[in-house]
Amino acid sequence: MRTYGVVGLILFFTLLVGCGSHEEAVVQPTTEASVTKGDFTYRLVTAKPEYSRGESVPIYAELTYIGDEASVTINHSASPFYFPIQELKRGYVIDYAMSDVGASTKLIKGQPMRGTFNIRGGGYSENDPTAYKDFIDNFRKNGYDKGHYAVNGYADFSLAGQKVRIDAQIDFLVD
Repeated sequence: MRTYGVVGLILFFTLLVGCGSHEEAVVQPTTEASVTKGDFTYRLVTAKPEYSRGESVPIYAELTYIGDEASVTINHSASPFYFPIQELKRGYVIDYAMSDVGASTKLIKGQPMRGTFNIRGGGYSENDPTAYKDFIDNFRKNGYDKGHYAVNGYADFSLAGQKVRIDAQIDFLVD
């Protein structure tokens, strides 16, 4: 009889521990990031931490010259701003192309240059999994699907022959 009591207690505690809370960690998205490197500050921003499916998600970047000169001229591709996006739960990357045009921009001290992400890009190869192809096709047609998205943005340019890259990350949720 005593053995049954001990076994019963063990089963009770096992059940008690097993029924504990297994809630997912609450995600607190970062909607703005600012990084200073040398004479430049790079800022990456989205308007809010959570959006609805199909809702427009405004994302922009700013590059501000903060050095000693009144202005500098930077050289870059079509834009110095890149906005690689990844859906974190599925691990899907939304790629886009950038023209490698030799452009230059004059930055005036303290005045930010702004670039906006407004491309419904994304591409895939015939060898990619069907689920990924469906995800990209849906993104092109309808915008962001439910998920947790990270924007691994960066500014990439050169100044006086020196290459400069400044990275920052923000994220947001889509319900």
